[in-house]
Amino acid sequence: MEKLQILVTGANGLIGHKLCEKLLAIGHEIVALSRSKHPDLLKSMLGNTNFRLVTGDIRDVVFTKKLFRNNRFEAVFHMAVERYFPDPETAKIPDLRSLPAYQTNFEGTVNLLQNAAESGVRAWIQSSAMIVFDIEHLSDLPVSEKHTPQPVEPNGLSVFLAEEACTYFGRSKNLNYTILRYPGIFGIGKPRGIITNLREYFSTESGQMPSVATNRTGDFLSADDVVTANIFALNRLLASANPDPKSGWQRLFHIGSGREISPAEVARMMRKITGSEKPVIECESPNPRRFWFDISAARQLLNFEPTELETSLKLFINHSTISATEERQ
Repeated sequence: MEKLQILVTGANGLIGHKLCEKLLAIGHEIVALSRSKHPDLLKSMLGNTNFRLVTGDIRDVVFTKKLFRNNRFEAVFHMAVERYFPDPETAKIPDLRSLPAYQTNFEGTVNLLQNAAESGVRAWIQSSAMIVFDIEHLSDLPVSEKHTPQPVEPNGLSVFLAEEACTYFGRSKNLNYTILRYPGIFGIGKPRGIITNLREYFSTESGQMPSVATNRTGDFLSADDVVTANIFALNRLLASANPDPKSGWQRLFHIGSGREISPAEVARMMRKITGSEKPVIECESPNPRRFWFDISAARQLLNFEPTELETSLKLFINHSTISATEERQ
């Protein structure tokens, strides 16, 4: 196996820390970029000689230039993302250029791409998300990569612009890239979300009784499956770039569970897994919706196959229980 020096941005995130663990297990040298000086999710790796933590902000042009100048990255997993949360008291449209989400997701991505292209990075894997679509008003389902993005809020716009920046550097600088779009992700380390909330409700004495919709569907995928997809993408990119780096592979893939499911169905599944007898409130939403990704391209070209949702939920619940027990000891 070829040992690579790999940069992982957003390394202290839900997916980033799991990806670092996997890449280390494979035998690569990891430079983990985080804004936090005390990244809790990376603590277990700090003593590994193949792991190095770098603290910095990708919005900083000088910092990103030094980062690439002082290293010889052969691959980059770009997972750093900033979320914008609107003020619930006002419907005022924000100045996009002043938002950290825009500055990080778009301008920060451009900073990284510029340096990656100039330094000869062999493989660039960029994380994206379903928020590039107006997911409340989709009719052509499941959503394939051919579906035109139509972001309706600042987060989706900034992430879509980051995708466009990536494809631009692919066209103009022959950057060898893959963009992976994700649906709703769950896993240890995510503090919010319907699956996290349901786990807390069914597995602990606390938690408020949830109300779950029967007529709104989504696509839920475990962080572990996302990591697997990223590893497959790296292997595919490296294979396509040999022996000529300019003959690389430039693709966008939807990575999902391959099925649609309502929150009500998820709740029933999790109640069965936990053996809980707690009730839930099933109701019809005044805003019905259907959403899930078409993952046929990822299945065919990346050999990606998602874990069955019930299996992923069992692992998530069991690992969460173990983690909670260890914290109390």
